[in-house]
Amino acid sequence: MIKIRNIHPVTAIKGELRFIIRISALETLKYCRKNPDDFSLDILLTDEFIMRKVNNAYRGKTRSTDVLTFPLGENGKWTADPETNTFMLGDTLISLDDAINQAISYGHTLEREIAFLTVHSLLHHLGFDHETSLEDEKRMFAIQDDVLKSVAHRLKAPTVRDGETT
Repeated sequence: MIKIRNIHPVTAIKGELRFIIRISALETLKYCRKNPDDFSLDILLTDEFIMRKVNNAYRGKTRSTDVLTFPLGENGKWTADPETNTFMLGDTLISLDDAINQAISYGHTLEREIAFLTVHSLLHHLGFDHETSLEDEKRMFAIQDDVLKSVAHRLKAPTVRDGETT
């Protein structure tokens, strides 16, 4: 189960963006051979002000960042939620302000940037880390690229909706 909450004080998000987040998360789990029905994840869409405060509190950095991942598992082991009987991956915070600015800076759409940030965060939840070694970085980024291609393919398929398979 993927819960998406938008607490950005100004920017409303459309159903399409929620759909992209869900597809990105589902494709990441499937790529990593995880049954999406076995996992739960909370994604919070916020602004740069809140993100700067959280980044400072947890990482000691006084600037905003695009995405923060707070995994609940370690080494492929997660705690089961007694109410849903799913494994709780943790929480993801995405700054819509940073995502918008990065999309403009990189010359692509907000939808593509949000898909990237979702995939990137999910990989961290699943234990991947690009900051531990060059080899780990290459491995994580290669998986990221493969998943994003899969997401793009699914989004181009006109009959695919959340919960369906291609």
